[in-house]
Amino acid sequence: MKLRGRIDNKEVVVLIDPGATHNFISLSLVKLLDIPTDSTGCFRVALGNGEMVKGTGVCRKLSVHLADCVVVCDDFLPLELGSTDVILGIQWLETLGPMVTNWRTQVMKFEMGGSKVTLVGDPSLVRSKITLKAMIKCLRKEGHGFLIESNKVEVVERQLGAVNERMEQIPVGLQPVIKHYQGVFAEPKGLPLSRGHEHHITLKMDSNPVGVRPYRYP
Repeated sequence: MKLRGRIDNKEVVVLIDPGATHNFISLSLVKLLDIPTDSTGCFRVALGNGEMVKGTGVCRKLSVHLADCVVVCDDFLPLELGSTDVILGIQWLETLGPMVTNWRTQVMKFEMGGSKVTLVGDPSLVRSKITLKAMIKCLRKEGHGFLIESNKVEVVERQLGAVNERMEQIPVGLQPVIKHYQGVFAEPKGLPLSRGHEHHITLKMDSNPVGVRPYRYP
């Protein structure tokens, strides 16, 4: 379950993970907020993919502000966490006592200090950029996929009094081409120009009893 929180007025992304034995904090966040770190021996952490990573140090008595409560844990282990700033694991969850959690709806309810607390996950935080390795693995498993390329060319028009100011946000590489062929890229106005030859379609019917079918398009 992911949700937004705050540490020292800095918005952070918090992951509540019952599969994590300890609480972790992002190394980049520790450096950004200049959070004091006690020196300790090296520790090794086994990730979900089986990879072992090394870390060192510990952050003591750190407060994390969530929606309806303030989490104060004895220690957080600094580690590279990617798109997550803080991980609250079993080390914190086991201090809460009985709780009701619906992982499908991303809702967690428990009591803290005699008050009822409800935490709701933010589904938008679960989405993340896919790596090339993960994409290849997914394609091999599913057998197919879609590649979508999106290019943006935007023209914004504002009216200042009687003067129209045209602001173009066009890639530099396209600007010479658009400028040279302004007639092609200009917005159409009115009906198409009259041509020297008008095309039309005529139908000639035969005596086919089954039905009528066109066969010639002069």
